[in-house]
Amino acid sequence: KTYDCDFTDCYDAASNSGSAIHCGSSLVRIVDCTFVGNGSPVVGAQNGGSGTEFKNCMFDGNDGTVFRLDHNNVHMTISNCVIRCMSATGYAIYVQPWSSGNSPQYVTVLNSRIIGPVAGCGDYYNCLISGCNTKDTPAVSCSEKAAWHTDPAHPLSLYNCTVRGNETETSAAAASDWVYAYNTLFVNNTSKAQVADRLKEALSCRLDDSTVVEGDATGTIHADPLLMDDANGLPHPSESSPCRAGGDLQYVATETDLAGNPRTSAKDGVT
Repeated sequence: KTYDCDFTDCYDAASNSGSAIHCGSSLVRIVDCTFVGNGSPVVGAQNGGSGTEFKNCMFDGNDGTVFRLDHNNVHMTISNCVIRCMSATGYAIYVQPWSSGNSPQYVTVLNSRIIGPVAGCGDYYNCLISGCNTKDTPAVSCSEKAAWHTDPAHPLSLYNCTVRGNETETSAAAASDWVYAYNTLFVNNTSKAQVADRLKEALSCRLDDSTVVEGDATGTIHADPLLMDDANGLPHPSESSPCRAGGDLQYVATETDLAGNPRTSAKDGVT
């Protein structure tokens, strides 16, 4: 367990093991720490390490990918963190797609602000994914490598998240490849090549107009969400927003949103 520490200018990563933190077969718990100016990846996890947790941490000014989870039964929880990827070719969070010879790896992310793309299997709750500006990497995807086996039983799922203001040159801007969305807002994401975002399923969501949903889209709208930012830059529906009380309670795992506001309203809907 490590508390209240600064990890700065670490550049000794080898084989994606992590320049500042390497999570192997033992459990790691990092709380209230700051990571600045470290090499890529800042945190690496391989061969076990399930149960590892990062909480209330800040990642900013690092070189390349911040979190990288490799092969064989890695499960990590990230909560209440700010994760900024400074590299045009790196990831905020990258979970290597698993192949038939390895056990799957997985990440659970809660109540976090993410600047930069996320990829690979995982569940994201109450997260803001924004400001991703890359050439050919969508803000959210399950796999960017077609040669890897991607099992629909291990997708990337978004619950009560906002995916906003992401931009790409040649690919979909917001989402592709086995992404499922629930009570999630996709707003002002732009592909300069006009490649449509693709979701496997989108229930009670707000989508950009060009988004393609391959499966169920019950309760999903394309109307202007009429969002307002609070003093900390966190978006929330205004009083006249069509998204207010428009979600589905079965997909709510927390009582408050990222800004600490109650999720449920007097209408028994989800804000």
